[in-house]
Amino acid sequence: MGSPHNQFSRRQPPSIRGFGRDESFSPLLSTSDAVRREKKGGIRHSRTQMSFLKNLFQPKSNPVTARKDPPPGKFASAYRFPDRMVVHSQGRLPGWTLVACEPYLTLPRDAVAEDIGRAVQSALAGFRAEMPDPDDFRQVTAAFVRGVGARSHKQLQESSISCSISERDGRLELHPCHNGGTRGDAKGFQPISGAQFSLAANSAPGEIGTALIRCFALCTTIYDSA
Repeated sequence: MGSPHNQFSRRQPPSIRGFGRDESFSPLLSTSDAVRREKKGGIRHSRTQMSFLKNLFQPKSNPVTARKDPPPGKFASAYRFPDRMVVHSQGRLPGWTLVACEPYLTLPRDAVAEDIGRAVQSALAGFRAEMPDPDDFRQVTAAFVRGVGARSHKQLQESSISCSISERDGRLELHPCHNGGTRGDAKGFQPISGAQFSLAANSAPGEIGTALIRCFALCTTIYDSA
C-alpha cells in the first residue's frame, strides 16, 4: 500500500510579491489584520499576519504512517466430501485477503488420524505470506475448484462441509463452518460463532487429525449429501 494522501490537495496560493500601493495581494488575507498602510505607502505587517505567512509558506511535514503488520499466523482450509477430504493451503494478497493455493492434499474420507494430521501440517507449512494480486480472480476460483476435485463451484458447495485452520502463538485453531448454500445472505461457508477450539501447534499428527475429524463433526449444512 502506498503512502496515505493528504485529505486536501496542496494548491499553491496566489503569488504575493509584496504589498506596495500598486501591488496586489492574496485574497486569502484579510486587509484589516494583514496590512496597514503607513509612511509613503509602505506596509507594516502585524505579528498575527507574519505568523500567518510563516505558517502558510513553511514546508509542511508529511509523515508517512507506518502500515500495520498483517495478522500473524499461518492459514489453511479443509473440505470433506462424501468420498474424500481435501486439505489445502492459503496465501495472503497485498490487501490481506486470503485465497486458496497449493498444496491440495486429498485423502480418503476414512483416512487414519495420523495421515490427516500430517496433511494439515503440510498445508500450514505451505502458507504463503505474500502473493501478488491475480490478474483475474475467476482463474483463482477455477484453480480452487480443480484443486479440491469438484466439477463446479456449485457442486463443491452442494456436496461438502468445511473447516478453517490457523496456527499462531503456538496454538492450532480449528473453526467449523456452516454451509449456507449458493444463495441468500448466508450463502457460502460461514464460521460458526463460538464453535472454534484449539490445541498445541506441536501436537502429534494423530492428535491434529483427531481434532480435524472433531471439527468436521461440528459443521452444519443445508444439504444432506455432505
